[in-house]
Amino acid sequence: MQQVTIQNGSTIPFILKAGEYIKITTSSLGAGTVAVPGESIADTLVASTEYAYGKFSAQREVIVLLTAGSADVEIDSGAPPLAQSRQSSGSGVDSASSVALARSGFGGTPDQKAFRNFKSSNTSTLRRIVADARAGYARSRLGVFGMSTEAGAGSLSGTLYGTNNRSKSWPMLLASILNARGINASADYIVGGGNKSAAALPAFDSRVSFTNTAESLAVQLWGGPTFQMTATTGQITFTPANPFDRIMIASASSGGNSVITAVGNGGATSGTLNTSGAAGVVYADNACSAGSTVATLTCGAGGGAFPFLIGTRDSTKPGIEVINAGWGASGTPDWNSAAAWNCNQAFDAILDSNALNCSVLCLDINDAYFGVAQATYRANLDALLTKLKGKGDVIVRISPTVGTGAVAQATQDIYWAIAIAAAEAADVPYVDLRSVLPLRAASLTQGIARDDLHETARGYAIEAEVMARALTLMV
Repeated sequence: MQQVTIQNGSTIPFILKAGEYIKITTSSLGAGTVAVPGESIADTLVASTEYAYGKFSAQREVIVLLTAGSADVEIDSGAPPLAQSRQSSGSGVDSASSVALARSGFGGTPDQKAFRNFKSSNTSTLRRIVADARAGYARSRLGVFGMSTEAGAGSLSGTLYGTNNRSKSWPMLLASILNARGINASADYIVGGGNKSAAALPAFDSRVSFTNTAESLAVQLWGGPTFQMTATTGQITFTPANPFDRIMIASASSGGNSVITAVGNGGATSGTLNTSGAAGVVYADNACSAGSTVATLTCGAGGGAFPFLIGTRDSTKPGIEVINAGWGASGTPDWNSAAAWNCNQAFDAILDSNALNCSVLCLDINDAYFGVAQATYRANLDALLTKLKGKGDVIVRISPTVGTGAVAQATQDIYWAIAIAAAEAADVPYVDLRSVLPLRAASLTQGIARDDLHETARGYAIEAEVMARALTLMV
């Protein structure tokens, strides 16, 4: 049973799985409304009254608006205690999704599976990039925007951001799984330092090395801290898994900042990115010598440079490029910020450069953990989904349950409900990992979880498998 108390002025969406019911008990001063889209339910709540809705045949969103007092809400299965419950006749899943879900390998009815709201109408770009990669036709990019669990914090032994933990993040493992299934994929990007609170590189990602360069906690963009390069002497070396002939760079820009020169070790061909200009973000995709295996960035004269994304690819080989922008300790206020340098500028600069085709958005439990106001959380999600949908298909990833010592269960439930409501309002598919991974206590016992908030390499591998199925669900 899930239980939560809501207060005056709150608008809370609750998600009922098929067969569940919701009971709402108003206080002596409580009043408001309840609506269930898809069920023709729009009722007025009055004081000191008990209501129950549910036992629907498909998943439904129940929206409770409290205009006065408080109300206790319970979500449970079994027989509803009151007569207001109603049945629906629809399945809530279109036929294409039903077929895909049936072959996904997860048990139960469609409403109990991890894959929700996958439809032909909201996965057209996703289906195309997977088909193109499988057929050897074209290259595409998949951006993963999220928290420390996307960055891979805690995957290996040692500290959360210890030696090479990023290599076992689920986005990195996703590329390996896709390759094993005949879908060419790579994850040859380094995006931010990974940890909002402290410098983590180069230990966190052994593919990168710094000379007269350090992470800047003052300027953070996709993936966290930017890489502050000292003028004329700053250098970054990136050694990806695959040979390449192009180098991508994104950087914060500011008046008087330096030009970055990028060169592959396959020869003398190089490209540049001028980071001097108005405060914002600049991006370049430059050719380098074919067959290069090491990319070297050098900072020119001026005020230094602050790159945050370095990527490589072989333009002659079709496939999916996974861009892992996991950012530890980040929440939606960080991703939808209006600071002098912010992620919206990065989205605009890189999206406008036709550099992103599909996205996975993974922002939920940190907002609950840090106490971000529920209305702010929903507004930020709506803004981010609108931004990302403008370029291609989006999948929202719902985190597995975390330890109640970190976030109370009722609070987790509220923020997950808000994330799901935002995904459904935007009509984007979402993957609910609560349907796959066990509760946190069992995850800790089974070696899936490292602590109340982070998984182990084993846990991230399970998540990567689920996301691989999500990408290929409709193909």
